Amino acid sequence: MKKVILTTAAIFLLAGTALALPVPVVDFASSAFSAVHNQQTATVAYGGVNYTFTAYPKGAKLTWNPGPAGGVDGIGINDDEISGAILDQNDELLKIGFSKPLYVTGIYITDLFKENGYLEEGLYSLQYTSGVWSNWISFQADPSQVAGTTNGELFIALLDPTNLLGLKFTTPDYCNSLLDLRNDFSVRGIDVPEPASMLLLGAGLIGMAALGRKKFIR
Repeated sequence: MKKVILTTAAIFLLAGTALALPVPVVDFASSAFSAVHNQQTATVAYGGVNYTFTAYPKGAKLTWNPGPAGGVDGIGINDDEISGAILDQNDELLKIGFSKPLYVTGIYITDLFKENGYLEEGLYSLQYTSGVWSNWISFQADPSQVAGTTNGELFIALLDPTNLLGLKFTTPDYCNSLLDLRNDFSVRGIDVPEPASMLLLGAGLIGMAALGRKKFIR
């Protein structure tokens, strides 16, 4: 019985560890999403979910880019990245909608660098199952991501993982009067773990442990 309980605890620990690691469960850089390229809006069916991508402003086109050799990019706009412009004038924005609620725990960004001492920035917004959008949330390049030496990869772990209906991405230029064309990035994917199977297995082992204990007492 003791061995079963220890095994159960170990499985839960491993499950928690695995879920804590950033794994691109839905990777927009994969060829499954290549059909969005050069479209203003496009829907891709993947893993039982329809993902709808829309590029802004009017006339903008989505860009799908698997990245350079050995690298990854994902979804961008026009020049393969979501770029800053002038407040309310040609600001690029990417909207992604899900056909059903997804439990999102993190977001993957690429092409976000430290260039000439400047840390590139971006913004994202979450659409909750109520349909309401969150305020814009900022993110910034890691100082170690120096242009020309890395892919500018950044994993953003959501502080309060929850079920979402969509995401939006843009640059600080969209929200304030900053004019800085250095801000640009691509959206690589989202982290959508599926812990249900591990929890079910853990519950089953707990049940076995309980039955073993009852039998032992008899």
